[in-house]
Amino acid sequence: MIKGRQKEEADRENDREEVSKNIFRKAMFRDRFGPLFGLGGWLSCFWAVCALPLQAQRYVEVSAEIQSYAYKNGIIDRDTAFHRTIYAGCITSTNNNNGWRIDAELDDSEQKCFFDGTNVYLGTRGIDRMTTPIGPGPMRIKPFDNQQPRLPTVGVHPISDGRSWGGEVVNIPWLAFCSGAYLKRPGRVVPLPVFYILNAAGANGCSDKMETFDDELGLPKTVELFTSSALYRSSVLEWNRAFLLNLPTNSSLPDGLLKFHYAVTASTNFLGWTFPLGFEYTEYEDDSRRPGVLVPVYGGVGKLTSISVSAIPENPCSPGFSHTVLDYRMRNDTNVQAIIYTSTNPSVAPTNSPDLQNKLARLAASLSSPEQRRRKEWFIRAPLVLLAFLLLLPLAYTFLRNSVQNRATSNE
Repeated sequence: MIKGRQKEEADRENDREEVSKNIFRKAMFRDRFGPLFGLGGWLSCFWAVCALPLQAQRYVEVSAEIQSYAYKNGIIDRDTAFHRTIYAGCITSTNNNNGWRIDAELDDSEQKCFFDGTNVYLGTRGIDRMTTPIGPGPMRIKPFDNQQPRLPTVGVHPISDGRSWGGEVVNIPWLAFCSGAYLKRPGRVVPLPVFYILNAAGANGCSDKMETFDDELGLPKTVELFTSSALYRSSVLEWNRAFLLNLPTNSSLPDGLLKFHYAVTASTNFLGWTFPLGFEYTEYEDDSRRPGVLVPVYGGVGKLTSISVSAIPENPCSPGFSHTVLDYRMRNDTNVQAIIYTSTNPSVAPTNSPDLQNKLARLAASLSSPEQRRRKEWFIRAPLVLLAFLLLLPLAYTFLRNSVQNRATSNE
């Protein structure tokens, strides 16, 4: 019986020694190869690999409300058509190649601006508030729908660097929420966010001084734009080429005058990115009574109303939805600024598409002879007229509404 107990104790000791050896072997193996083959190593590698694309493909949707106004004699004039409320929804990320999107609404119109990494789409149409009222709560990103009687006009601009191309309605939300990736580009120029169509030729003609938030998204904290004769000349030359014009390229203003100011007044952190909770902006123009002096003309304040995780932005035109396309990619250097056609495809065909090439060739040929050129001269300027329509439609609606209200008030 004693021998049996001794044998059991010996067996237990051998087992303990074997377990100790196994533990030692595993510890040695883990120390040498654990980072590659251990469970913790595999998990670390797996998450390290997965985290990169997840971080690069994060998208955030924000909603904002912007109060826009004009100045009169240096004082805010709240009775003009420029005093309006802009409701904006934006999808943004750090990946400029995958684009951004802005949906903006006023009282009687809507604009949708979308960047797909290659082109900027700017869609505009008037809307009937009886069918789609603006209610309380955040502005949501949604495609153009068939609830409105008017078809949208969508301008397609070959802008691959990701800057905005529109008016204040989309430019201010872009600057506040979608400009981070563009601002990191070397040699980029910040466009003037607020401008008349007559001054648009010099919209890319300012130097800048700015401070951005120190994170991956890099949205601006403060922005100041200054007059620059060299950049103004480049901007006008680009405009002349795009629209077949011959505008003078000399600036009437000295360098270094403040043209635009933007500042974040409060901010918040979401997913490690900093977003403005509130911001303000002012744009300056020439004083007609004092040459060489700039005075505040336009301004506004904005506030963030909601923020959430989003999917990748999509084209605002759904498949099968009919819309008019003003295609600025299809042009020549003699007589065609863009071609106009109706489409039901969300994205445009490539520029080497036989159908688009044929449209361009037929239009260029129809405008080649002197007789045809005189008869169809209106068509040469049609893209510029439609561009003015896209940018000024929101202002026109607001102006007409205010005029009617003022007449009704005076009659009372």
